[in-house]
Amino acid sequence: MKLKLIGSLLLICFGFDNCQNNTGPSKDPEENRFYSGYRNIYRSYGKVPLDSTKNQLNEYLHEFPESADGWGFLGSIQFLEKDYDASRLSYHKAIKLNRWKSSFYSSLGTTYSALGMIDSSKPIL
Repeated sequence: MKLKLIGSLLLICFGFDNCQNNTGPSKDPEENRFYSGYRNIYRSYGKVPLDSTKNQLNEYLHEFPESADGWGFLGSIQFLEKDYDASRLSYHKAIKLNRWKSSFYSSLGTTYSALGMIDSSKPIL
C-alpha cells in the first residue's frame, strides 16, 4: 500500500504543468505534435486502463525519444506496475534529458528504495 501511494504521488510530479502552452500554438507543427501528444496522454490517465496509457506513452516516446517528461511519466507507470528495474532505467533517461528537474531524482531515489538499493544510488551528472 505504501509503495502504491508513493507511485501515485510520483505521477503528480509529471503533471500537466510542462504541457501548458500559454503563448498559444507554435508555428512549428512538429512542436505542436510534441506537446499535444504528451498532453493528450496525460489527460487520459486514469480514464483509460493503465496498459493503454503505457502503450500510448511507448508510441509517443518512439516518435519523441527526447521527451524527458514522457520518460518520467513512463517510469511512474512502471513503478506502479512494480517493474522497478524498468522504472529505474526510464528515470535515468529522463534525467539524462533534463538534469534540472528534481522530481526525476526523487522518483529515482524512491525506485532505488523499492529495489532495496538505498546505498547504490550514485551521481548521474
